[in-house]
Amino acid sequence: MKTASFKATIFSPCGTKSASAYGKVTLKTDGKVSISIDCRNQLPYRLRSLATKVANEIVESNFNHPAIIGEVQSTDTGILGLLTKETAQLKVELMNKTNEYATTSFAFCQESLPVVSTQLDAIAKTYYTARRNGESASYMMSEYKSLRSKFERMSNIVSGGLEKYVADQLKNAESHYTSSLSKLAMKIMQKGMDMTNFTLVSGYVGINLEMKMTDGVKTIKAWTIWAAEGSTLVSPHYRYLVK
Repeated sequence: MKTASFKATIFSPCGTKSASAYGKVTLKTDGKVSISIDCRNQLPYRLRSLATKVANEIVESNFNHPAIIGEVQSTDTGILGLLTKETAQLKVELMNKTNEYATTSFAFCQESLPVVSTQLDAIAKTYYTARRNGESASYMMSEYKSLRSKFERMSNIVSGGLEKYVADQLKNAESHYTSSLSKLAMKIMQKGMDMTNFTLVSGYVGINLEMKMTDGVKTIKAWTIWAAEGSTLVSPHYRYLVK
């Protein structure tokens, strides 16, 4: 079980005023989430909704969230601790794949920018030529907007530099690992297994991790499925299937 106190803050449209709500969120060993919000000052609906949203984000992040105040209280590492240990190699593999993806993706963006820029100029010239000749050219606008969006995304990546891009992608990968593991732990705990007799065995089939868990009565299988390997547009990631 994990418990954390948190502070959720909402700002006025102009950003000059703010209001805060304080609360506590607990992830129980059965996978249920308990949220309590201090409402002594009759908080407005928007602020109470934000506090609830922040509390759920804290659980999704495995209690690694900037809104947390003080230390996280953990009375039992339980299934999450076991899963963290069993997926250590999976995390290493994810970070390695992400680093490789980020480096390749950055180079792809650098090489593609001049090409995309030329394509944008060509579409613009064709569009204005068609308009001058009284021809319909509205169909070109959707293509131009899509290509423009792609160009801007690549430009932002390249202008930030390789080091920043790699660091950002690794940070996203860390969040993916933590969030996926937390969700898996919750799914397993919701099965109502006897944690006093809980055992876990894991192994790899190719690149995918397979885990078998049992309490002597119930048996659960969980395994990963990787996606976007080798892509230069989408970072490598995986999801857990549970049966």
